[in-house]
Amino acid sequence: MCCLAMLACGGGQVSTKRVLDDNYRVQPGVDSTVAREADSLQVFLFVDAKKEKKIAELKAKAQERLQRSDSLWAKISLKNGISTSDSLTASSYTESGKSALNAILGDANSENSKKINSEAYKKIGIYLDEAAASFEQAILINPNDLEARGWLARVYGLKAERFENEQDYSKAAQELENLLQLEKSKHEIYFQLAENYFRMKAWKPAYDIFVDAERVLKETAFLNVNDPEATMAELKNAPVDTSVLFIYRYYQGIAQSRLYHADNALEILQTALALAPTDQERASVESYLDWINWDNGNIRGSEIRDSLLVLQNEEQFASAENGFKRLVKSLKTQKARDEIEWRAAVLAYEKLGQKDDAVKSLHELIDRTETLEDGLPVDTSYQRYFEDYSIMCYNLGLEYASKRNWQDAYAYFLQASQINWKGQAKCNVEIAKIVQNNPDLVIKHLLQAQEKEQTLSLLEKQQLYQLLSVAYLKKGMIDEAREIRKKLLNLQKESRINDSASSM
Repeated sequence: MCCLAMLACGGGQVSTKRVLDDNYRVQPGVDSTVAREADSLQVFLFVDAKKEKKIAELKAKAQERLQRSDSLWAKISLKNGISTSDSLTASSYTESGKSALNAILGDANSENSKKINSEAYKKIGIYLDEAAASFEQAILINPNDLEARGWLARVYGLKAERFENEQDYSKAAQELENLLQLEKSKHEIYFQLAENYFRMKAWKPAYDIFVDAERVLKETAFLNVNDPEATMAELKNAPVDTSVLFIYRYYQGIAQSRLYHADNALEILQTALALAPTDQERASVESYLDWINWDNGNIRGSEIRDSLLVLQNEEQFASAENGFKRLVKSLKTQKARDEIEWRAAVLAYEKLGQKDDAVKSLHELIDRTETLEDGLPVDTSYQRYFEDYSIMCYNLGLEYASKRNWQDAYAYFLQASQINWKGQAKCNVEIAKIVQNNPDLVIKHLLQAQEKEQTLSLLEKQQLYQLLSVAYLKKGMIDEAREIRKKLLNLQKESRINDSASSM
């Protein structure tokens, strides 16, 4: 940091070199050699009362500016839904701050909301800059002030996070490196430094320093022992805070995954999973393990899939579909290829109008998928592919029926009716409409629909029983027609009751 005095250029260490002379004060009753040694250290370790007072004022001013910045940020976060992991925000955003900020920011839904938020962002930046300047001045006066250095690193980190400035992450990392030259026993400092490198996407140093944070956490665990009767063995084997250890292991695993070391990442994350203190954190680890294992450790494939999903969400449908088709060729497992082929087909059908190609592609996927006796896929995650393929067939059937192209409509309805899905009964009803001149086919398909009658709407049930009644009459099956007629009358009564209730 060029703005900080007495920091060596190499390695960010605090310089302790000083040219000594004979102009030093000898305290009464103290040897001159002792006084000279004290004098040689005072510029580095001791600060006179005036400077101490000045440093205290600078730090108080900086912390006051930081609190203002955090309070404004918290207010904007509440209004705009900004997500932040900033612990400072949570600790400094008090009830009194809320009242003051309401007066400053006003109603987020007002016409001036955007302008007010813009002014608030400017104020946040100003407060952070002023806080950083005050902490820097304090360090100029006393380069060994660990508190000021810690706060300055935190300010730079907040600036980087809130304004997406990579340079501020670098400044924060440099300050934390300097701080570690003076204080090597605080695992929290190592964590802060690793976190900054993590946000800079410097994965290797981030991983290494997360490992250092774990090492120091374990080495200093004896500080948590307060029993004066404790033995040296007990101090050496003092229990570690597993909730903190979980965090360090979790980030080690993620850093390893970003380095494409899938096996290492999986091994570390499995140990983190065993340490997870809450169900939510356990779910986070399991989700990340699933992400790495999506294509049997092919992390680049998982990253490409995610980037293509972003393109799809941004409505760049053609680019996303082309990307999915290219990705399939680089994947290792059939399951991953099947998922991407399904995504490409749905995109082609829904957004690009390539319905024939889409339904053909999904048909090939469904055809090669192993199923149980009831037609459901052995792998339950494939059910969504079966559902989407069936929906495509059903909708194509409706399209062709609307054009009175009965042959194609029948083919697509029949195809969809042969798959075990929630719309199976609907397909059989639609087929019955098409083949009304063949009462045997009508009865066959409507009896199949009747098996899943609960999936039909009230109107669809009435259509089912109306068609079935007619088919039975054509076949001369009077008893069956009479029974169906009774059910149809009950459905019509239910429909009238519903209509009456809805009109009230």
